[in-house]
Amino acid sequence: MSAGRKQLAMPDIVGADVPAPSLDGAMAVMRESAISEQQDQVSSAFDLGRFVGVAQLARTMSNFSAAAEVRAFEEINKSKAFKHLPIKHPDGSFRPAENIDEFCRHVFGRGYKAMSDSKVMLQQLGEEAYENVQRLGLNRAQLRLLLTLPENEREAVEEAMQAGGKDEVVTLIQSLANKLDETQVKVEELKGELKATEEISAEKTQRIEALQRETKRIVAAPPDKVLAELQAEATRLHNDLRGGIVGQLRQALVELHKHGNLHSERPLVFMAGLVGQLQADLLALRDEFGLPEVDRGELAWVDED
Repeated sequence: MSAGRKQLAMPDIVGADVPAPSLDGAMAVMRESAISEQQDQVSSAFDLGRFVGVAQLARTMSNFSAAAEVRAFEEINKSKAFKHLPIKHPDGSFRPAENIDEFCRHVFGRGYKAMSDSKVMLQQLGEEAYENVQRLGLNRAQLRLLLTLPENEREAVEEAMQAGGKDEVVTLIQSLANKLDETQVKVEELKGELKATEEISAEKTQRIEALQRETKRIVAAPPDKVLAELQAEATRLHNDLRGGIVGQLRQALVELHKHGNLHSERPLVFMAGLVGQLQADLLALRDEFGLPEVDRGELAWVDED
């Protein structure tokens, strides 16, 4: 029975001849990656070392290029590779700095803040002026005065720095700064005067507008109402003046009279002059408007509120 059957073919196993992943190959890849990373670190440290060399050279030749030191600081400050760069310490050993401030002190001879201030100063002054400032040895106070000057006056100082010595430059800076202070004081005084004038003008405008509104209101109001309001205003002014006479002026006359009794020098003529002037003013008003004389009883309404 089995003689006539065909023999079954065995299926091919895909990948049967492919070798298993090699452990040696994986190790080789890891070694290449580590070498590449190490090369990157070395390259970064090499670049940083180049900038450090520039900084130290600039420090040695500070009179030649003070700006180069700041430029080197800028590049170093951008990089974090300083943490891996050994530098020489005062004890003679070579090891990386613990932070950027320590790095700056060993490389530049100044801390991080001082170097940052120098960077700002370089940006504000420009390279040529910064070089001259460092060459002359201007201090921070003199630099602050220089930076407060207007552009045209600062240019005059920069020209003086190229040709003159430190004493001449400092004298010029101080002179220009004093003139600037005087100008600013005058400007502030003028601003104060202008503000006062504007306030007075605004008050006048408000009074004029109020009078205009009052005039329009009076024109539109009935005559009897207008008369009542005018009489009320006149009565108010009368009461204020009368209060000043019988109150404040009378008290002043009392004090003068007491002083005269104590020192036998009664200033009667002076006192009479004060009262006489008021009397003359009142008579002038009576004559101006042709006012008749009235009895006290007819003035009872004046004392009413």
